[in-house]
Amino acid sequence: MGPTPEDQQFSVRFVRAVVVSVVLDALYLIAVGPEIIRLGTTNTDKRFTAANFAHHPREIGLAAFLLLFLVPAVVAEMQCRVSEWARGHQGWVNAHVPEWLGRTLGVRARPISGIPSAWDWVAARRGGCFVRIFTSDSRWVGGWLSDDAYLSLYPEPRDIFISVEWRMSEEGRFLEAVGGSLGLYVPLNGIDRVAWLEGSQDQLPLETF
Repeated sequence: MGPTPEDQQFSVRFVRAVVVSVVLDALYLIAVGPEIIRLGTTNTDKRFTAANFAHHPREIGLAAFLLLFLVPAVVAEMQCRVSEWARGHQGWVNAHVPEWLGRTLGVRARPISGIPSAWDWVAARRGGCFVRIFTSDSRWVGGWLSDDAYLSLYPEPRDIFISVEWRMSEEGRFLEAVGGSLGLYVPLNGIDRVAWLEGSQDQLPLETF
């Protein structure tokens, strides 16, 4: 699960935030409405005014902390816990929870991931292998990815630092390690092709093409 495509739209997020705020405000009025009215009045002034709140600074501070921060934080944490539980019991959820309610609570199965892109998903998991890149200027570059390698992830532009550069043939085959190589930086502009291959630092990859 994760953000839906419409979550990228500001208007959707804004409307959702307004709806949640209205629901919480309504529940606050039902639960503690009389207490809020009491804080907005005094024994001598029964009018509900902002000035009367100044007579109850501690109570107002506590109410603001509970209603504006603690309750929304607890609700958000509960929703996250429910979503985590639903991932492990998705079959039961899909069978017993109505679709509209499941989507509202964020517990229905959806073919959507919270990871921004395939690059972010795979790049962070790669290491101790060879990498081969066909760049946007139609050249093959590559080398060995060790613990010194680095790959940028969302929201930064994609790029990669290869620990040890290898010479590449015009067909994309690994030839030999570049002597004295201290690494190779490769910016990726979106049309590059990146492949990871098994192997060890001192020998050619198992598959060179």
